[in-house]
Amino acid sequence: LALRFQCVGDGNSGVFFHVDFKPGTADVSQGLQVEVDCSMNKHTGGIYGDGRGWVVWPAPENEAIVRQRDWNDLVVKVEGNRYVSRLNGVVMVDFTDPNPKSFDGPVALQLHSGGEGNMRFKDIYIRDLSRR
Repeated sequence: LALRFQCVGDGNSGVFFHVDFKPGTADVSQGLQVEVDCSMNKHTGGIYGDGRGWVVWPAPENEAIVRQRDWNDLVVKVEGNRYVSRLNGVVMVDFTDPNPKSFDGPVALQLHSGGEGNMRFKDIYIRDLSRR
């Protein structure tokens, strides 16, 4: 997946993989989320797990890679239980999940509740790696 995002205000967002939605609700379960948050030290590009909390953070020296008021380029490669995220060309995490909940399910964009912001996404590209 490749996309561009821009934070407007102090919103918190993310990109979910292998999610399972409960019909009629906003509840998401089983998937992992690549964090998107332009506030400093909020671990953009890190992996957060539903019901698991933070799974892996980017290295501290990479926290300043996010552009707070400009467009950012996010590329995430998910193959099986391995997640690699790149933010503005820098590898943020390369993580293999030892306890994956699922290998199936859709990709979803999130705008977390709370805060006074919005998130803008554009130029979204998805390639199915199982069909190579």
